[in-house]
Order: sequence, then structure tokens, then C-alpha cells
Amino acid sequence: MSSFIEINTLELYFQENPEAMMDITHHLDSINGWKLIISELRKFRIPVYVDQYLLERSKSPSMFLINALIMRACTVNDFKEILKKCNLLDTLAFLEENEPPKIIIQPGEDYEKVFVFFGEDLRLECVATGIPPPTYQWFCDNVALPNCNSSVMIMPDFRENTEGEYFCVVTQCTKDCVIEVRSNIVVCTLLDSLPEFVQNLQPKLVVPFGAEIKLEVEIYCRSKYKIEWIKQNQILEGKNDCILILKNIKKSDAGKYRCVAKNSAGEIYSDECQLLVMLEKRRQKASAKVALLIANSKYDNFFNLQTPVEDCLLLAEKLEKLNFHVITLIDLTLREMHSYINWFFENLPPEAYAFVCYVGHGFSIANNKFMMPVDCPKENEYRIFDCILDELLVKKAAESNLKLLVLVLDMCLEEPNREVSAAYEDFPDYRYIPNSKFSKVQAFATSSHQGAYECPNMPHGFYIPHICRYLDSDKPVIQVFELAHQEFRKNKVVELQKPSLSYNTDLTFKLTDPVEENVYSQDRINPFVDIRDNLKYEHELFFPEVNLNTTLFATPHRGRILNAIDMKFTQTILNKYNVSLIASPEDLGYAWTLSTKDNESFLTLYNIQKVKTNIYITIFLAEVNEPHNILSKIDIDLGLPLIASAK
Repeated sequence: MSSFIEINTLELYFQENPEAMMDITHHLDSINGWKLIISELRKFRIPVYVDQYLLERSKSPSMFLINALIMRACTVNDFKEILKKCNLLDTLAFLEENEPPKIIIQPGEDYEKVFVFFGEDLRLECVATGIPPPTYQWFCDNVALPNCNSSVMIMPDFRENTEGEYFCVVTQCTKDCVIEVRSNIVVCTLLDSLPEFVQNLQPKLVVPFGAEIKLEVEIYCRSKYKIEWIKQNQILEGKNDCILILKNIKKSDAGKYRCVAKNSAGEIYSDECQLLVMLEKRRQKASAKVALLIANSKYDNFFNLQTPVEDCLLLAEKLEKLNFHVITLIDLTLREMHSYINWFFENLPPEAYAFVCYVGHGFSIANNKFMMPVDCPKENEYRIFDCILDELLVKKAAESNLKLLVLVLDMCLEEPNREVSAAYEDFPDYRYIPNSKFSKVQAFATSSHQGAYECPNMPHGFYIPHICRYLDSDKPVIQVFELAHQEFRKNKVVELQKPSLSYNTDLTFKLTDPVEENVYSQDRINPFVDIRDNLKYEHELFFPEVNLNTTLFATPHRGRILNAIDMKFTQTILNKYNVSLIASPEDLGYAWTLSTKDNESFLTLYNIQKVKTNIYITIFLAEVNEPHNILSKIDIDLGLPLIASAK
């Protein structure tokens, strides 16, 4: 700062230019510029002492301050220097001639390209001089940008919609004119940010043959990008997502995989994943798949069971979807169980899969499991030869050269009371020649010395529904039962009933395995097909006395039970007449049932496996209000069902 010893002092200047003094003091008061001047003087320790209290109480602090400077012989040049250092250029304009605006710092070379990463801030600077000092206004593509009125322009979060040509217009306003100067134009263009892998590929994956696998990455990038998948340095066409799905894995799918993400900022590669394909053993094939399901619920000497029939129907539905020929029978005596078991295994072709399930009463002795027929003698009176031993079925399966036997027993395995039971007086002696090609899987609803339970309020027992949940999964049959047993153990009943499993094979047999039929195997399984189709027929009926035509439909009981027949009548006859009937021979059990759910009536004939002659039924039509007044009748010969002759 220059010395105060000057000729041109502030006092002389303001005496000659009183209007300038008024303008300066008024302007400094309006912006509190006098405070900046005092602060600046203190920095340089200028010997100007002003009473702060008097200064603030003054009507014009700026006038008070200038008078203090005049008393110290401050020159005009010194005052100008003070104003410049305080950046009070608007005030300085009252002391100097106007100086036109001039840009001393440009935002860039004219039409210079500026690249900005996606999401980052664009910063441009334009500095101009002039007296009075100029103002700034920034533009993009000739459109004024709001709130961009300083020498530095910041455009946050740069994106595609903020690209364009940026420039600044510097404006100086005086009493006489307005002067505008435009800066250079800079072209601001978006520069993509480089993608980043936040979830990478595993270095190694081992996948079973035929399985499905997902290779997945997760990418972070604030701008657009494209994805490609590469296998063995070859681009996989059409694979442009973060997830690469490979279905039905083959040996040729093995190799090294990478993902590449790219945009204008460059490209980045994921870690490499080596995919190994575990070749599965050759899938097993069956010559046929046949199932025998026996549900015993109505016993002569034991309490009846509520759920065996429902369980076997549920199981039959699942097995049919797996292309099994299913034979479902209910309430069989000892002789009938022996007969149908023999018939079943005698008609199976070699290399077949057999699925046998029994649901009913049972017991165990010394790890031997016994199935109880409906005519089993009373407790403490029955002997083991009054029941069916599980090893009998194993023996039959081995003798038939089956490839696989799955035996499911949903029954109690408690032992009879040794002190009073006659079951310990004999012991079975089933022996069979071991067959290395024969595999067996035996699943039990409970463990030795434990019971098996059902809940009266539930349509199904505890065990079979768990099996059915996994039955159609394409997994080895051993794993199917292990998964079902694992789920079963989550129930509270597991404290009393723990499923068990036994098998003699480590081969990966699956219930979903395909059937490879031949002429011989097809002929062998025809009885299983015929015995079911034999129960499906229609009868056109004519009652001449009332001139009525109607139709009688016969089907297996509930669609699947083969030793009972459902005979349904069209609804027309039921609306007009009271219908009754009788059936023969006497071995038949029958029940006339009205189903309000389906709005139809049907007759169910039970125990058709017991008949030895043709089945006859006589249908009577009577008046609705007088059932004893028979109007017409008709006799029908249903023939001898194949299920009766199968024994």
C-alpha cells in the first residue's frame, strides 16, 4: 500500500466531487462495505483509530469511516487500493472511469470438447474484469440456466439430458449503456463410467449331466452398458443378460465361462468360471412299471381304520402320472391277498419295476413284518400263517426276475404280547435264490416296536401324503423316501412313529425312469390293462311299462378301486321314480348312495372279487310316494368281472 503523503487527498477529491462522496457512502452503507474496509485496514496495521461504538451508532457508518480516513490524510489512490482489496468494485466505479468488461479466464478453447462421467459434476469457470464489475449468466444450447449466475458454473449429476454447448455471457450495466461479452463455447459430452462387478462368478462349478445351471453376475454402473457371455474365448450369441441359464447340461457345455460388461468408457471382464459336467450313469430302464396297492380298513375282529382307502387312492393317482399300471384293491381276506399277490408277480415281465403298498393293520416279530388281512383271527389267537410276511413279496419279486421292487408298508410294527399271543408258535421259512440283478427298497411308516397312527379328523394318514409329495421328483427312489422321512420327522407324531428305510442297492433307480417295452413285455402286462378296462361299460336300459329309456354307467369304484363297481344312473330317472335294486350272488356287498355334491345317485357293488358266477342286478321303478308300488323292473347281466377270475 502506498504512503498517505500524497497531494491528491480524499478531502480535496470529495470537496470537488461532493456527489461522489454521497454515492460512495450510500452504497457502502447499503452493503455494509464499511465493515470490510475496517477489517482490511487491521490486516495492514494502518494507524487509523475509529471508535467502534460511535461508528455503529452513526446514521452513516460509511461517512463516519471516510471522515476518519480524511483526518489521516488518506489519498484517493490509497482508498482505491483499499476498495480493490475488499473486492468492492461497484464502489470503486464511483471513483474511476468505466472500464469495459473483459474475460480473462475462458471456460475452454472455443468449441473445445469436455467429457464428463455419468453422474459426476460438470464444473466450468469464466472470470471477467470491468468497472463496474460485470454479472454472469450461463447458457446451454442457447437456453439460460437457472441459478447459474456466478463465475463458476456447476452442473451436478451429469446425464444425457445435460449434454450440450455451454457458454457464459458477461454483462456490464452503466448509466449510459449495457455491454455483453460472450465466452468461448465448450461442448460437454457424457462419458460413460466403467462398469464394476459387485457379484462375480464362482471359480469352479460341478454340475450333473442333464441338470440346469445359472451363471449370475451383478454389475454396478451409473450409465448404460452391454453384456456378453464368453465361453472358451467365443462369444455366446444372444446371451446378453446378467444371468446365463444353461438347461439340460451336456458334456459339450463344459468349459471356461466369463462375462464382459462394456460401454464407451471401456470394458471389464468377470472372473473366470470353470464348468465341469458330471456324467450321470446310464439311466435305468424298465420293461414295465406296475403297482399293487392294498387298503384294508374293515376288519372282522379288529377296529376299523379310516384312512387306508384314501391313502391308496392318493398314491394311485401319483403313480399313474409316473406311467405305472396301478391295481388298487380294498379289504382282502388272507386267501385273496395270497391269490392277488401271486397273480400280480406271475404276470410281471422280467426287468420290470414293481411298486407294492399295503395300508392296514400289521405287526412285527424279530424284524419280520406281517400284514393282517381283514379276516385275521382275534388278538392273541392269530398266528403268523394267518398273515402275509413281507419277505414273501421279496421272494416273489426275485423269482420273477424283476429289476426293482419298492415295498411300502404303512402299518404298526409293534410286537404281540409274548405271554399270550399265538403268533410266536410258528415261524415262516421263505427262502429264495439271491438274484444280483434284483434290487429292493423297503419303506416303513414306522420303526420296529412302534405303532403307526391316523387322525380321525383327517382324510389321510400321516405317512402316505409325505411320500406322495416327493414321489414324482426325478430323484433316486432311495432319496425320495429319505426326503419324505426327513419332512415327516418335523411332525409331533414322530415321537411315537419314526419312519424307517431298508434297501440292498446303491443303483440310482428312479420312479421316473422310462419304460422300454417289447412285444413280450407288452403281452405280459395286458392283464393289468384288461382287468381295469373290463369294469368300464354302459348299459342302455328300457322300462317298457313306463316307456322310459335311460343309461347305466359302470366304472371302477371311485375311478381306481378294481374290486368294487360304481353304477351311476342319469338324473332323469331319479326325478320321476323311486329307484331300488337287488344284486346277486349273495357274496356281493352293495350300498345305494346319494351324492348331493355331484347331484347324482349311484350304486356301489363291493367284494366283486368273491363272486364265481356272473353278476346280476334287478332295477325296480316305483312311484315316488309309494315305494312298494312297483311300476316296472329290468334284469341286467354284468357278466363275470376279470378281477374275480384273476385269482
